[in-house]
Amino acid sequence: MWTELYRMGQRVDAYLAQHGLAMTMGAEPTYLSAQDSGLPEWTVEALGQDKQVLAARLARLLQQRFARAGVFQEGQGKWYPGEDLPRWALRCVWPLQPQGEEACSVEALLEQLCQRLGLDIGHARPCQNTDAWVLVMGFDEERGWQSCAWPQDQVCLLDATGPVGMRLPWSEVELELGTALCVEPGEKGLQVFLPPVSCTSAWLELVCALPRNACLQGYAPPTTSLVDDGVPGLRLLSVTPDPGVIEVNLHPASSWSELVDIVTGVDQDARACGLVSHRYGRDGTLLGSGGGCHVVVGGASPVQSPFALRPDLLRSILVWWNRHPALSYLFSGLFVGPTCQAPRVDEARHEALYELELAFRELDCEEKLHPALLGRIFRDLLVDVAGNGHRSEICVDKLFDPVAPGGQQGLLEFRALEMGPNPRQNLTLMLLLRGLLGRLWKQPEQGPLRRFGTELHDRFMLPTFLWIDLKEVLQDLNQYGLPFLSSWFRPHFEFRFPLLGSCRCAGVLLQLRTALEPWPVLGEGLASQGASRPVDSSLQRVEVRLSGMDPERHRVACNGHFLPLHQVGEGEWIAAVRFRAWQFSHSLHPTLGIQTPLQFDLVERGRSVGACRYHTTRPDGVPFEDFPVNEVEAEARRVSRFEAAVADPTCFDWSEPVPNPEFPMTLDLRLAALATAIAD
Repeated sequence: MWTELYRMGQRVDAYLAQHGLAMTMGAEPTYLSAQDSGLPEWTVEALGQDKQVLAARLARLLQQRFARAGVFQEGQGKWYPGEDLPRWALRCVWPLQPQGEEACSVEALLEQLCQRLGLDIGHARPCQNTDAWVLVMGFDEERGWQSCAWPQDQVCLLDATGPVGMRLPWSEVELELGTALCVEPGEKGLQVFLPPVSCTSAWLELVCALPRNACLQGYAPPTTSLVDDGVPGLRLLSVTPDPGVIEVNLHPASSWSELVDIVTGVDQDARACGLVSHRYGRDGTLLGSGGGCHVVVGGASPVQSPFALRPDLLRSILVWWNRHPALSYLFSGLFVGPTCQAPRVDEARHEALYELELAFRELDCEEKLHPALLGRIFRDLLVDVAGNGHRSEICVDKLFDPVAPGGQQGLLEFRALEMGPNPRQNLTLMLLLRGLLGRLWKQPEQGPLRRFGTELHDRFMLPTFLWIDLKEVLQDLNQYGLPFLSSWFRPHFEFRFPLLGSCRCAGVLLQLRTALEPWPVLGEGLASQGASRPVDSSLQRVEVRLSGMDPERHRVACNGHFLPLHQVGEGEWIAAVRFRAWQFSHSLHPTLGIQTPLQFDLVERGRSVGACRYHTTRPDGVPFEDFPVNEVEAEARRVSRFEAAVADPTCFDWSEPVPNPEFPMTLDLRLAALATAIAD
């Protein structure tokens, strides 16, 4: 199968070239420890000692693989509210090389730097109670490099942890320049904290002026902008911490073969460091890393981005993704819905589609749209329920936003993508995106957006309907000369919606699969305890599929309630069951208890002719206390939770299922339990 996929990647590249689409593609795979995945740093926390050690090991391997003619930076990364300091970020930048002579002291390094950049060494100041020095300096596009002296003879650092550059008391001084370079001795040599620089060529000039033995810290290279500063070909790869995982921000690839080399190479190095891209839930379910694998699309430069050359491509993507929920849900993580990290635009805000169609009309009114205007039109529409543009399924915060830092890179990010258990699975998904973008580039997609209403969280929470929708997408690609096979995506389907169990009763086959559940958001009562956007994760949903059933003779009951079965083919019937799987201290409807195990009875003329039972934990009701140590134990737990044959003859009143007008595909056991309690 991989040979066929690889050839299709080459065919897609030829298709893109034929129709004039020059596109780069990068990704952000995430990994976790193969040994200690149950520790806080590999479940919920962003930072951890072992995480930083493994990340440094991985970053060095990646430097050897991709960036030998470059520099390595143990710098500072994102800084989130509530965190004392910015998170660390390990970066490889190439091609470039420091050109200065090796320095044996802080003073020698500063003298060499000032000589190369034309700065006054007399402006450098020592720090009290440490061997560090500070040089206030910055780059001005008109005047070049400038420096000035710190007002005091010595710099009194703030009483905090972290590198010197993060401990400067800027609020206590008045200076024309608000940035500084800091140097201090360290275990690995002379540590240089780089100041923020807005010009790529200036950042390169600064780094190349440093000695070859300098250990770089501080700020990252500046992101590119719509203004070309004449520095072609600079590439950056970074390894950073995220809650529960290590994230690798890959450098973009301009072809399929290059993308394959990058993704497989990173995965090989990650596994050599003891990192993996999957985990097991306590119940034995095979899961992704938990950190996603976002895909970023752009051009060789912002002005060469496909979205700068053809703004209508963004509209085509938004329309196509709106009409095909499979692209939003089939490759996503466990957490979906309005409050997840990558909500669809039509589930984030009720008025979003109306406003989005108005934005499309704005595009029609502009003969030649400037990229910055494209960013202004969509930056406030593609957001989550709280207005966060970075937490959106299709993210434009790196496209052409003239306000946001790093917002003018010409990059579009697809975020509703889970990290797969192997690199080829991730590459198959990236190939699908490449094919879809090529098709939408050739034939723009217009017309009205589709209003799904509650159907989105009813029908399209079920794997069967998502699979049907994906096959429609693939059939469309086939019409444009890109014959993608549905069998290539069956591993994604089985990974995302594992079969929980199956049994045959009276000639009828019953299959039970994991389905999606958009967990509702709760109030902020737990915010003071460190929780962010608490959700009711006590809910689960399963899909029930029946083959060979005669609706005139048969009904199927779950815990005594008949399912609202819907036909999807000859003798094929589908329904969903939504239920409370766990009891938490903070959840919706606190009077409702746990509704498991789920017992499914095939009822013929009022009498059960066979039954099976599904448990969310051990059959004896005792929860699993720890995580499986390996695949064998995980498989044993999965198998133990489904009883294929239950000897429990029961009689039922022969009646039609109680309809649920808002969610006609779903039996909500919470609603059924409350209705029964009221009737009693």
